[in-house]
Amino acid sequence: CTLFSFALNACAQDIKRPDSYNYIRGIEAVESRDFQSALEYLNKEIEENPKNGYAYSWIAIVRQQNEEYGKAITALNMAIKYLPKKDKSYRSWAFMMKSQIYQSIQEHENAISCINQAIEIEPENVEAYDKRAQLYFELEKYDEADKDYKKMIALQPGEILGYMGLGRNEKMRKNFEEAIKHFDYVVKLSNEYSSGYSFRGECFFALKKYNEAASDIIK
Repeated sequence: CTLFSFALNACAQDIKRPDSYNYIRGIEAVESRDFQSALEYLNKEIEENPKNGYAYSWIAIVRQQNEEYGKAITALNMAIKYLPKKDKSYRSWAFMMKSQIYQSIQEHENAISCINQAIEIEPENVEAYDKRAQLYFELEKYDEADKDYKKMIALQPGEILGYMGLGRNEKMRKNFEEAIKHFDYVVKLSNEYSSGYSFRGECFFALKKYNEAASDIIK
């Protein structure tokens, strides 16, 4: 996910989030990518309100951007400790962010564990299934990845990334004909999505269907 996709767009009903001066100034500084000022404001907020899990969440964003992964994980642990249980979107995001950091340091099993917890909090979070499927793909656990891609499609039937994932898994298994069926559907859903053509073209090439492959690559 993008740096602020959760924090700026998430909405929650009947949840009172902080509006203190240092907290708001800290968020504004993060938005402006003035990370040094952001840390100063957010640390002041923690001094005044040591149980503000939201502030720890934003500190984690800054630490992650600075590639201070250990400090980012520590901040996220504090966020998870203090974020209200009813604010599921923030808590789910915290586990997703923690997973992303574990991915950065190649700790895939910890990354999956964190996504599992995010999904437990928000079982209809399509992005979480997508990220877990990608991790399973990298670990060559294609059957597990298939389950997550199928769950994405069940939640959002028009989700092209689910079909792309299924096709990619079949391609890795060298089941090129089956892969092509998935990429065919991707192209039907979005005829300008270039990856649908490029992946399908690779499958055609593997099957020595060179005319079809060339057509897709050109497309």
